[in-house]
Amino acid sequence: MDFDDKDDEAPQMAISIGERFGVPIRTSLFVDMEKDFMEMVSISGAAYQIGERPLFAKLIRKHPRLFRPLLHGWEIDVGWVGLVDQYFDVVDRVVPDDVNFDVVQIKEKFGGLRLHCRPVRQSEDAPTFFALDEISSGLSIRPQPRNQEEWEKELVAARILAEQRSFFVCERCGQPGRLRVRDGFYFTACDAHATQDGKIAEIVEVQSVIRIDGRRMKYDAERDEMVEVERILRRSKA
Repeated sequence: MDFDDKDDEAPQMAISIGERFGVPIRTSLFVDMEKDFMEMVSISGAAYQIGERPLFAKLIRKHPRLFRPLLHGWEIDVGWVGLVDQYFDVVDRVVPDDVNFDVVQIKEKFGGLRLHCRPVRQSEDAPTFFALDEISSGLSIRPQPRNQEEWEKELVAARILAEQRSFFVCERCGQPGRLRVRDGFYFTACDAHATQDGKIAEIVEVQSVIRIDGRRMKYDAERDEMVEVERILRRSKA
């Protein structure tokens, strides 16, 4: 809700009504709203377009505590909104109330979803992110904090699962898809959205193997879960 005068009683009244009915209310002044809008437009067209997409708006309403007023760093199409929603469901469930959650960037890279997000305790400094991904070898390196609590491990597992699922979901429409390549550009799409000028893009087999708790894990699309590589090899030989 947006207001012209910071001294007006309406903003506080709106917050009180929201608290009474359990509805999150964020108030802002018109001058702040105008500044936010112009900054958002200057950052990227993708971020601006999110405001026009009902699926993104629904996601933000469902998970209000996970988002800053500005939607910086959103660079995915609507087909992956469901994957992000499932991940945020886990965040809502496992992250303690006294821990903030920083959403830095949600994007596509090498045809897959990348979630650059993390819990931030009040005593911690601002997060610093880096990631290394190599499509040819399937190598994926992410910083992992030591001595994680159980809820932190569950959060990491949820992020990995969401990212690996994305290689089998069309980013454009959300239908089943495959990782593909066209002219050196990797993307995940269904047959319809992989077709250009009557030619369908080549399918690329996902090779990502991720080490979790000392085990070499790979996403099994048939079972929709991460399984040990050795188990997949045994199944393929059977």
